[in-house]
Order: sequence, then C-alpha cells, then structure tokens
Amino acid sequence: MDEVSIRRQVIFNEGQLKGYIDYGNFDVVKPSEKDAKNAIFVMATQVNGQQKTPLAYILTNGIDSDLMSSIVKESLKKMFQANAHVLSTTFDGLRANLSAIEKLGGNICLDDPQYRPYINHPSDPNLKVYITPDACHMVKLIRNCLEYYETFLDPDGNVSTVTHCYTYMAL
Repeated sequence: MDEVSIRRQVIFNEGQLKGYIDYGNFDVVKPSEKDAKNAIFVMATQVNGQQKTPLAYILTNGIDSDLMSSIVKESLKKMFQANAHVLSTTFDGLRANLSAIEKLGGNICLDDPQYRPYINHPSDPNLKVYITPDACHMVKLIRNCLEYYETFLDPDGNVSTVTHCYTYMAL
C-alpha cells in the first residue's frame, strides 16, 4: 500500500462531478465534497514470481489510522474470497500506518515486550499476515533524521555524527 499525491481537479464527467474524496466501499467515514489530493494504491504482488495486480485505489485528502486499518482489513478479506493467501503487507513509516497496525493487533516495536510483527487475518484468525515496513522508505527516513539532527546516540551512549555514517558507507 502506498499513498501518492495527485493533481487536485474536479470535473463534470458522464453527468457526475469527479475528483472529490472517494472511499469506495470502505465504511470508515462519511462522504465528503472536499477535493481529493492523494490516492492510496493497494497492490498484490506474487511472492514466487513477478505478477503484480492492482486491487484498489482510494481518493483521499489525507489518511488516518481508521481509514488505513479499514483498507487493510477489507483488502485482506477480498484476497481471501479470491482464494489468495496473503503472507505480508508492506507500507511506509507514516504514523497513521503504524497506528493502523496497532489497531489491528500488531506491534512492530522491537523494544516492546508485546512485540508482534503480524496481525491475525480478519477472515481466518488462524492465519497470520506479517507486517513489513518498506525498507527503502525506512532508509530515507533514517537519512533525513541524520541530516536534520547531525549527531545521535547509539544504544551504548556513544555520540555519532553524520560524518561517521558517510565514512562507514565509503568502506
């Protein structure tokens, strides 16, 4: 799942105004007449092949954890109905995504004794769907933090700088 920015535009097409927020069949929030500025894309990717299938797109004006948890649940249910076995779900580090995972029963905080890197499938609680943060996006978040803060402490209390990171990357 990923949220991307889209061009804000409302047009009259086939007797209807198009371009407003549209949650499709997700029963989270009431309809809105605000312009959509983002689209959330849900895609299924084959594990042992190269097949990719778009499942849904949702036009939003931002996302919250209620909407994201509903999208995850409904997507998993639809995949289950199609006899597709979902092993994991991947998303970026947006706070709404992390909160949605917590609402669904997962916990990806490694320091937490309640660490649970999966959620139970909404159609079959015996199935686990593992949570996989998008590694490329996480690296970008870490890079941005390093550039912004410039110094940080490692778990042993030692001070490191961005320069140390660049030195390690050059090795």
